[in-house]
Amino acid sequence: MSLQAAPHISVIMSVFNGERYIARALMSILSQTYADFELILIDDGSTDSTAQIVSQVKDIRLKFHRQENRGLTKTLNKALSLAKGRWIARHDADDFSICTRFMEQVDFLDKNPSVGLLGTSCFIQPEKHGIINEVYDYPELHEEILRAFPVYNPFVHGAVMVRRDLLEAHGGYNESYRYVQDYELWSRILPTTQSHNLSSPLYVRSIHSEASQMSVDKEPIFNEIKSAYLKKSDCIPQVNPTNGSMRTINSKSLYPLLTLTGNWNLSVAKTFYRMGQECRRHNLAWARFFGQAFLYSPWFFLSDTHA
Repeated sequence: MSLQAAPHISVIMSVFNGERYIARALMSILSQTYADFELILIDDGSTDSTAQIVSQVKDIRLKFHRQENRGLTKTLNKALSLAKGRWIARHDADDFSICTRFMEQVDFLDKNPSVGLLGTSCFIQPEKHGIINEVYDYPELHEEILRAFPVYNPFVHGAVMVRRDLLEAHGGYNESYRYVQDYELWSRILPTTQSHNLSSPLYVRSIHSEASQMSVDKEPIFNEIKSAYLKKSDCIPQVNPTNGSMRTINSKSLYPLLTLTGNWNLSVAKTFYRMGQECRRHNLAWARFFGQAFLYSPWFFLSDTHA
């Protein structure tokens, strides 16, 4: 990628007091198998060591900005205003991505040019034991997503990739919404473009007590957005009773080494391995990532996959 050329993807991320998780999030992005991106990271007034940790990462693709605290919605709009890529990829500062996420999303979007909003299913990693133990399988097809929308949010915010001109045409995030700003944005975008969720879990959501907005009752806000969406939208397919009810999020329990199915164990192991390599490059602690790679697939180290 030429230094002068606009990147294909702009990753936008906001962080506030994220010292426990920010290095992991950064390493998962910088170690992606698809490299044509910029990462716009805005520190939204952190008072911990977040900025010091980020300053250790030397990568030309990382564009780091600091500001006084303005909240997630305004910060994401600020990051969007700085973005140069054709596609905007979201990422939360306390989560991490499987190393093939960008490659698989770009490949799908190249083959399906009508899709302007693309998400993925995701792994769940509870803080209590730090082990990935579930997959949330989100509705895949556009029609399924439209049916699901009035009932629940059919996208993982941190896992989406959205065409930048589509976001700009809709004015970005609505700054009147401090919470569930993604759900409000999708309510405006979905009637105007095709959408899709990749069935593979390519994002890992970290469930912990420090997660932003955990203590906020967002149900009244969800209901307000749903009501407005239903009044103005004529694109919602009706559920055909003969075909059964609409598909909901399907949760699958997992245990490392035992029930990670297909290539999921290898994809998780490869992700941790590449994150460990990236940590070594930036002189950050790396041993735990190699240990986690071994936990999810000891066989990974006996194969040529990690070479």
